[in-house]
Amino acid sequence: MPYNTIEEALNNPNYSDYSNSTNYQTLNGDWKFNIVDKPSQDIKDFYKTDYDTSKWNTLAVPSSWQLHGYDQPRYNDTAYPWEYQATNPNPPDVPTDYNPIGYYKRTFTIPKGWNDREVFVSFQGVESAYYLYINGEYVG
Repeated sequence: MPYNTIEEALNNPNYSDYSNSTNYQTLNGDWKFNIVDKPSQDIKDFYKTDYDTSKWNTLAVPSSWQLHGYDQPRYNDTAYPWEYQATNPNPPDVPTDYNPIGYYKRTFTIPKGWNDREVFVSFQGVESAYYLYINGEYVG
């Protein structure tokens, strides 16, 4: 994590605690959340800025949706994640009859001093894959 000054860096005794840097903003907190059981139930256009999420639930992040009653917890130390839920799992192909997708959405504002700067987004707890949209635009 870069710091603006040497003093700022030296005043951070725990270099892994980025929250002390003025170049860090956490996205932890309440997110709007929805889940579907399989890819064919994909929520179209959810990433658009005017998409109505008022009927979605709120989920605290960081967390796992399974810990909040959505879907079943999976312990991947003994079997493939879909072994018990999917019909005929065939890794590396993913099942289409049961493969939950979680949708997260929230609003945030970056500090004014960050204009015209390169900004990185990091999600530390994504289980398999995610698509990131910012202001309705696909990022990656």
